[in-house]
Amino acid sequence: NIQPNDVLCGRGGETNHWTGNIQYRSLVKAYQKLYVDSTRRVKPKIAQCIVYSVRQSGGRFLKRLENPDKAGIVNKEGLPSSGGCWVDVGNVKAREKTSQALREGAPDLRSVS
Repeated sequence: NIQPNDVLCGRGGETNHWTGNIQYRSLVKAYQKLYVDSTRRVKPKIAQCIVYSVRQSGGRFLKRLENPDKAGIVNKEGLPSSGGCWVDVGNVKAREKTSQALREGAPDLRSVS
C-alpha cells in the first residue's frame, strides 16, 4: 500500500499531486541553493541527506511495476499480482532521482562570482 510520505517515481498527475511528492519537492527546493553552490564531492551527500530524511519520516521511493507477474511478484495468496504494483527503487536510484531534482532549474540559482 502506498503511504502519504512515499515518493512516487514517474510522470504525470498521479505522481505530481501525491502528498509525499509535494513534500519531497519542497525539501529539494530547500536544499537546491546549497547543492548548486557545493563542490562535486559534496553534492551526492546532499542528495543522500534528502533521501535519508524521506526514509526517516516513513517514506519510500516507489515505482510502478506494470507487469508484476513477469517479475515474479506475488500477492498475499501467492498468486501473481495484476494491474501493476509499487516497489521500492532502493537508495541508489532514490539518490539519482534526488540529484536530478536538485539540478532542475539550477542555472537560475548559481551564485554570481
